[in-house]
Amino acid sequence: MASARYTWQIDPEELKPEEPKELTKEEKAKNFWYYHKWHFLIGGVALALVVMFVWEIVAKVEPDYTVGLLSTHSIPMGMAEQLSEKLTPFCDDRNGDGEVVVQISAYTISNNPDQIADANMQMANITRFTGDIQIGESMFFLVNEPELFQESYGIFAYDDDTMPDPKTDPGYQKLGHRWGSCPQLASLDLGCVKNIDGSDGVDMQEFLADFRVVPRGLKNSALNGKKKAEAYYHDAMKVYAAMTAGEETAE
Repeated sequence: MASARYTWQIDPEELKPEEPKELTKEEKAKNFWYYHKWHFLIGGVALALVVMFVWEIVAKVEPDYTVGLLSTHSIPMGMAEQLSEKLTPFCDDRNGDGEVVVQISAYTISNNPDQIADANMQMANITRFTGDIQIGESMFFLVNEPELFQESYGIFAYDDDTMPDPKTDPGYQKLGHRWGSCPQLASLDLGCVKNIDGSDGVDMQEFLADFRVVPRGLKNSALNGKKKAEAYYHDAMKVYAAMTAGEETAE
């Protein structure tokens, strides 16, 4: 407490604390925003991210069938989209969402170190392809070198779901069906890849002509005994049979 000798001439009214100033609504709003704006901004960003995440899940279209496109060399730009559209008529609305969707999962995995332009991309493709094998995303593949990939991964089978025996004559040439020899596939209008200048580039039918449409094995795989995988496999084999029916074999 201040000594009396310092306060005896002070008016008691001067010692009263000032009453707090009543803020206007505008001043209250500015004051509130000054202290809480970052809370609102951070909360708004978090809410937007949640909404986007939920929307992606809700709006995402699940494919009825997935077909693997497996090549040792680069796949032309736009080929996956073209195949997705042109292979749709062979398929059915398996998931019952009212729309038939075919997804093409393309993997470029080179066996020649000199042809690997991007080691990270090569590893990413191997990882994606391995994941495809494990979960049974693709039940048949378009493959340019079945023998090479069979010796590396051992997943392909003959049409009767038996696997080649690498210890004997594996008969890799009997795996699947050559694209260019299957009337339904060879007659698809896939067009050409467009170059930067707008001119026609690679003819997609020519590119795929010697690819083989090859089913993966089921009964000797980790998918055997899994009801959903087995049901998907049998439905996919119907699509596979429709695509490869009437294959023209060389005399």
